Amino acid sequence: MKIQYKFKRNVDIGSLDAENDKFLISAFVDKNDLSILQNINDPKSIILGRTGTGKSALINYLETKEKNVVRIEPESMSLRHLSNSNIINYFKDLDVKLDLFYKVLWKHVFIVELIKVHFDNNISKSKSVLEWLKSQFSDKSKKHSIEYLETWGDRFWENTEYRIRELETSLESRFLGSLGGNIQLKDLIELSSKVEAEQKDTKRIKYEVITKAQKVINETQLEHIKNIIDLMKEKIFNKTQKKYFIVIDDLDKEWVSNAIVYDLIKALIETIKEFSKIPNVKIIIALRTNIHKKIFKINIARGIQREKYNHLYLDIRWEKEELKRLINYRLRELMKGTYTNDSPTIDDILPDSSKKSISGFDFIIENSFLRPRDIIDFFNKCIKYADGKTKITRDILKAAYEEYSHERLRALNDEWLENYGNLHCLYGFLKGQSNGFTCSGIEDVASEYFLQMIVDDEVITLTTEYQKKFSEFGNTFECNKLLMPVLVTLYEIGLLGIKLSPDKKLEYIYESYTAIEQVDIKMETKFYIHPMFKKALRVIN
Repeated sequence: MKIQYKFKRNVDIGSLDAENDKFLISAFVDKNDLSILQNINDPKSIILGRTGTGKSALINYLETKEKNVVRIEPESMSLRHLSNSNIINYFKDLDVKLDLFYKVLWKHVFIVELIKVHFDNNISKSKSVLEWLKSQFSDKSKKHSIEYLETWGDRFWENTEYRIRELETSLESRFLGSLGGNIQLKDLIELSSKVEAEQKDTKRIKYEVITKAQKVINETQLEHIKNIIDLMKEKIFNKTQKKYFIVIDDLDKEWVSNAIVYDLIKALIETIKEFSKIPNVKIIIALRTNIHKKIFKINIARGIQREKYNHLYLDIRWEKEELKRLINYRLRELMKGTYTNDSPTIDDILPDSSKKSISGFDFIIENSFLRPRDIIDFFNKCIKYADGKTKITRDILKAAYEEYSHERLRALNDEWLENYGNLHCLYGFLKGQSNGFTCSGIEDVASEYFLQMIVDDEVITLTTEYQKKFSEFGNTFECNKLLMPVLVTLYEIGLLGIKLSPDKKLEYIYESYTAIEQVDIKMETKFYIHPMFKKALRVIN
């Protein structure tokens, strides 16, 4: 007699956090993204997706499939000290562009890690390895590259934190040396504070300091690092059949202050582009969509062109059947040992479709952003409410959905916090509304709500950009000037779907990835709150 599996409250089909997901490897769903990353000749190396789409899972699984994989943990790089670096902060105050310096940091880290893994991490070989590297620079024009290697010597193999501190120290000493005399950095910082006094001499000195600072940055080991990269390209990694990977995850954690994190990640993206030309080497990073969005928004004034990097992006998307496979694989792992033959699938456990209702799985899909985290979270809550039962009923689905809806709304706030601040200030007016509303239909409700946010001083929890918009609204009371950008933002984060005109279909950003602007919104444009949030926002229909 076949034993029926009974769900228990304290079991689940996996964690929402890849780090603690017990089924991440054993129930991995290979949907071609992995083979793209493994293909050393495919430039796609920046795994781009929203939180919960499986970026970390891809990197973790890659580490189990490839031999020469070096993982760099952002937190272990100890870059926090750069946030408090006197020289870095001084240059930032002067508006000196530090892009090249940040790129040198990444290049130096990658050069060392790749050479180390190529020579089997045998530190005792360091002297012979460095001697061999130096012997390859016979051209006198590349003597600076030899000097670079000689300067580092055995310290070339030190940990990342040590090497970065050395580069920072070198930057400061070369900058002060370029000014001549016995000038100290503290004297320059004091001088900068005096610029407000309209003294010509002080301003002239500051201009000279900025010019020399930018010159020092621009000359930061660029030429000899370029020569070493050329050597890696022509005489090291082109001679091997092995593949080498560097992987970086957790760039969304607090590994460095917000003052420099976006510049560091932008420099990382640019460095990956340069290293992609080295044969048999691939640098792979996981990057959340909201962070990517902010990087380019901050740097748009500097002329950065996004299309130059499009070929590097591996955009993570999931189809319905792939997500069904993911759940079935995890159910198989959960029920392992209970069944002699195949374990039940999600179709065996969830309700079928009927004349009145869609199937249980379709209900879960409808209330998701088509990403693994949503599906796993919803199903885990179903297990919790199915305690002692062998199947998940519609009543269980409804109970799980209520808890799930509120949690997903909180998660949405967390996901976009650094882009917009407290999202509740932007979507709170939607509570209790009917779906399919237009701009004009919601304007009065929105206007009253926004004014209340100003009165309650809640606006200070938003980012500077939105604080400014609220300030303008508070002065003019023209609701549309605030409401239109708010609706665009709510569409971009997935909370709202949009039907641009009666002949267009309803679209959500994660399905079409179609960007909209305020000019696209017309009188007949209708907005729909995503089903995931309808319970949390008490949407009427």
